[in-house]
Amino acid sequence: MRKKLGFAAVWVVAGLALARADAPASGGVAKLVADLSGGDVKARSAAYERADRFGPAAIGRVAALLDHTDPAVVRAAKIALEKIVGPSTRQESGCRAASAALCGALKTVKSRAGRDWLLWLLSYAGTPDAVTAILPLLDDPESADSALLALQGIGANPAACELVGGALGGRLPGTAGNLRAGILDVLGAIGGKAAVSALLVEAAKPEPECVPALEALGRLGVAAAKDLILAKIKAGDPAPEMVDAYIRIAAKQPPRTAAAMYRDLLQIAGSPNTTCAALQGLGKSGAAADVAAILPYLGSDRADIFGAAKEALVAARGKAAVKAMTDALAVAEPPVKSGVLEVLSTRSMQHAIPFLEKASEDANEEVRATAIGLLGRTGDAKYEAKFLDQAQSGPDAVKPVALRAYLNLAEGALAKHDLEKALAMYHTALPLAIQDAERVAALSGIARVADPRSLPVVEAQAGNPAVAGPLVACYLAIADKLKAADSAQAIALYTKVVEMTSDLDAAQRAAEGLRGLGAAVDFARRRGFIINWKLIGPFPNTGFDAVYPPETEFDPTAEYDAAGAQKAKWIDYQVPHVMGVTDLAAVFNPKDSVIAYARAEVEVAEAQDVLLKIGSDDGVICWVNGEKIHANDVGRGLTVDQDVVAAKLIAGKNVILVKIVQGGGDWAFCVRLCKPDGSPMPLGTEGP
Repeated sequence: MRKKLGFAAVWVVAGLALARADAPASGGVAKLVADLSGGDVKARSAAYERADRFGPAAIGRVAALLDHTDPAVVRAAKIALEKIVGPSTRQESGCRAASAALCGALKTVKSRAGRDWLLWLLSYAGTPDAVTAILPLLDDPESADSALLALQGIGANPAACELVGGALGGRLPGTAGNLRAGILDVLGAIGGKAAVSALLVEAAKPEPECVPALEALGRLGVAAAKDLILAKIKAGDPAPEMVDAYIRIAAKQPPRTAAAMYRDLLQIAGSPNTTCAALQGLGKSGAAADVAAILPYLGSDRADIFGAAKEALVAARGKAAVKAMTDALAVAEPPVKSGVLEVLSTRSMQHAIPFLEKASEDANEEVRATAIGLLGRTGDAKYEAKFLDQAQSGPDAVKPVALRAYLNLAEGALAKHDLEKALAMYHTALPLAIQDAERVAALSGIARVADPRSLPVVEAQAGNPAVAGPLVACYLAIADKLKAADSAQAIALYTKVVEMTSDLDAAQRAAEGLRGLGAAVDFARRRGFIINWKLIGPFPNTGFDAVYPPETEFDPTAEYDAAGAQKAKWIDYQVPHVMGVTDLAAVFNPKDSVIAYARAEVEVAEAQDVLLKIGSDDGVICWVNGEKIHANDVGRGLTVDQDVVAAKLIAGKNVILVKIVQGGGDWAFCVRLCKPDGSPMPLGTEGP
């Protein structure tokens, strides 16, 4: 019996018995089978719904329907069998009867699907007596998997575990392929003395034959297998599954046994994964000896091994573990000492501070840099003088770390709205920066303060492309602050931004600042951007090469069928963006899976070679005087000058036609004319 019945369950069982007693009144098993196999769909549904009134005696006749030629009848029979078998398992006698009936049906049902269903039912209703009936099906390749599933379910019952384990273990000799692998899986799932004994025999075989058995032993956590597995690992180049099995066994052992296993594994010159697994397991011990075994790996130049060692030491618990780590600070090599400082700080920054303060004076640069970097995370202003001194006069390895710590304090002052303090620190830090990361951090802080006094400090960074973005942010922030007090200087800064940046948003923000101050904004023309266009669209995007009338004719008064309900017609459009960007999504609707065309006329005094620099979101095709000069079928966001194309202009009027093929999201384009050397071809204030 699967489980004992409580008092309430007795009443349930009694009710079921009464219901089954009523079964003959509703027509008995014969009517049940007739309704299940008949052509009346409603009667069939009603039949399998009342199937739970019948006991195991009905199983054989209903199971015969599993061979029926009508799939609907087979499905109904499966449901009915499940409804009959389920309640039967609530009593030991019912379970035995159901198991016996299912085994009997196995001998008569011919279809593979039918047998599989019976075996699935046996996986939870089968009793030890069913094992004998199921075992022969292991020899049938079509039924073997389902038979193993049934045996695994039966073997999960402690009363049948040894019977199933012994039977399957006895089948292993001479068995190969998928059946052998399946048997080993089942033995590893049910456990028990018989299963373990069979698995140990298989595990002693050479690789790779032994690997499935070792995996099974690992899942069971069989301590008796640990020495065998360790010997195989030591033999060299073990399969990952073998190491995993050893670690699984260790995880299920008492702490001392597990720690000894992890130490043994750590002593093997195995793969990095093996080392990492051993370190992580050993960290659970917390014993001083185990901490000592982990510490050397903090000096590894492999990030994964260092990370595993650090994680293990952070996880180690107990005063002995902490003492072993702090004692190591006096004798460890510099890389290990630095690692210990990181571990202590991660465990408890408050506890680590005395050790960090001492290490921040260490003669070794690596140790000193680590300690200062960690102290920098505290945000404690009492270290400001130390950080600045080391940033100015410390060793080369320490300077950038100390400066980052100093900048972290400046961030703290800024967060507290102490702008004067923060600004003074940023001004001090910027000239000291050795690495661009520190320059960017200082400039970003200066931009947030936005004080005109920063201009001389900021302008000293001009010409460094690595800090162009933060530099522009400083100019914009300071210009915004100056608008009311010194409009001339604000205009000069906005102008500088437009002339130096390729960032569309920054350039447009500067242009808006200029317009707000009443200054002329003619940068787009001066930089060669075409800003006067005729636009038409949107046409349906039926493909990059789809041809619409604007490619073959130009009639400024024509109207064409377009995407959506509206008509497409030419409209005049002057680009307001300082970088010549036309936002087509702001002009046309719908905006996804569409195509638009843009037409411009450019007049030059004489024939000449030029470069067209085109930006687009998404794909683009360009014609000059009717000749296709460029096509790029691409999905992308727009940046200025993405595509550079050589072209020839004739004396007089030249027609430039651009097709912009949109997928989804943003939709825009820009075109500018440049000389053959790449320099802009100014178009003048009147321009095209």
